[in-house]
Amino acid sequence: MVNRDKALAQATLAFSLAEHDAIAAVAKMFDRLASSGVRTISTEKAAELIHEMLHEPEIPD
Repeated sequence: MVNRDKALAQATLAFSLAEHDAIAAVAKMFDRLASSGVRTISTEKAAELIHEMLHEPEIPD
């Protein structure tokens, strides 16, 4: 029982961290697009940019 609860807690934490990273990547993407003057973007291009940003090393602001 304890192992199951611990595993569930760890999985929940991992999911929360992944969700946070994805949201941060989307925000970063929109910041970059806005600063470069882009007004429209395809769903495919947005997904590609998010994927790239999730794999970039983190640079402090």
